[in-house]
Amino acid sequence: MLRSALVPMLAWMKDKALPFWGTVGADHIRGGFHERLDLQGRPILDVPKRLMVQGRQLYVYCHAGLLGWHSDAGRLADACVEYMVTSFYGRDGNPGWVHSLAPNGGIASPRRDTYAHAFALLGLAWYYRLRRDSQVLKIADETLEFLDHVLASDQGGYLDAVPPPDAIRRQNPHMHLLESLIALYEASRDVKYLARGAGIFALFSTSIWLPLRISNRGARPAT
Repeated sequence: MLRSALVPMLAWMKDKALPFWGTVGADHIRGGFHERLDLQGRPILDVPKRLMVQGRQLYVYCHAGLLGWHSDAGRLADACVEYMVTSFYGRDGNPGWVHSLAPNGGIASPRRDTYAHAFALLGLAWYYRLRRDSQVLKIADETLEFLDHVLASDQGGYLDAVPPPDAIRRQNPHMHLLESLIALYEASRDVKYLARGAGIFALFSTSIWLPLRISNRGARPAT
């Protein structure tokens, strides 16, 4: 069943999705990609543009370029990474990446969000893989240093954001941060990213997954 779906899915990706988001989905005036489209496929312009979306789209077109799936992928990736770094990275004069931009290009939210930082790192990793641009690795390392100094938790791992939205620390930002560290290692072959990834994996093993397993066996969850 999955094999029979592969050919039409690949055709849709190459012939429909990538060309559509590379034209209609690209913001040719303000830069980067549009945050969202309406049900008629038209850009919605009066909403903030989030770092997370830009990082995801950067990954998509870097990967498509490496696979040879879209002839314009490299140009779109170049434009996206320039937009991300110029518009989100330290935009307010402070370290880290701002969360979102207003429709007029100003800062909508200066919050530093671990989830969004993870996707910025993922996009940078794949851009390095595509272009071998050492500058993006420097920015990735500075981003990781920022996470360590500002968002790290004294209980291991990271806070969801600064300022924090609540007292809860969620697994999802850590999952995507682990994904990004693996991507950075695969792109650069620098083992320092594996070492960081091992720390995130240890957090899952001791504080996220293990309590769930104990709870499912009927014992009291670990705290």
